[in-house]
Amino acid sequence: MNGRMKRRCLCAGVPPNKALHLTVIAPLVFTCAIAFSQNFTGNDYKSDYLEGCELISKKYIYFERKCTLSRSDFLKQKEQYADSVIWNQNSFIKEIRDLRTLFPDGHFGWKIPRNISPLDGFYTLGFVPTFTSDSVLVVKKVFPYYTKQLRVNDTIVEINSIPAKEFIKAFGIKAPQSTINATHEIAARNLSLIKYNAPIIDSLEDIEFTILRNHQQRTFNVGYYY
Repeated sequence: MNGRMKRRCLCAGVPPNKALHLTVIAPLVFTCAIAFSQNFTGNDYKSDYLEGCELISKKYIYFERKCTLSRSDFLKQKEQYADSVIWNQNSFIKEIRDLRTLFPDGHFGWKIPRNISPLDGFYTLGFVPTFTSDSVLVVKKVFPYYTKQLRVNDTIVEINSIPAKEFIKAFGIKAPQSTINATHEIAARNLSLIKYNAPIIDSLEDIEFTILRNHQQRTFNVGYYY
C-alpha cells in the first residue's frame, strides 16, 4: 500500500487490515471502500453487512419515510437475520442487494471492490434505452462500435420473450427509486450498463430483444461488451 492510499484509508476510519468497509458517503448512500486484504472470512462479510445496517439505522435521514420499523428494531432484526446466513462472497453480495431493495431512493446506493465482484469491469449492451411517460421502452442512443442491430427510436416490445414493461418493472425492484417512473427509467439504464462495483446481476448472458421498427417487428440477440 503506498503512502497516499494508506492515508486515505486511515482518514476514512478503515484499519489497514480490514477486509471491507461500509461508510456513509452522503446522507443517503453507503459504500464498501476498496479492500486492502485478499482473504475475507465469513465473519468479515457478516461484520461489514451489519456495519452497513448500523450506518443505515443511524445516518439515513429519510429512514422513517422508507421503513415501517423503528431504527433500533431494524438493526435488531438485521442482527438476528445475519446469524442465519452462511456468509461468503456470494451471500454477501446477495444480502447487500436485498438490503438496497428495502429503501426506494435514488440517492441510496452500494459499491463493492473489484476483487469480490462477480464481474471484472463495466459492460454495456451498446445502446441506451429510455422509459417514456407512456410506459414505452425506446432506444435513445446507440454506440455503433458495439452494436449495429438496434437503431435510435426503435421501440423495444419484448425482452427475453417478456413484455418490455413487465421486464423493466421486475428489474427495477433491484434498485427502487423514489417514484415509479424513476424506478423504471433507472432500471432501463441499469440493464444497458452493468457495473462491476455495483453488479445488479451476476452473469452476462445474451439478451433477446424484440423491437418495432417501421411497423415491423424484428428480434435480435444482443450481448454485453467490455
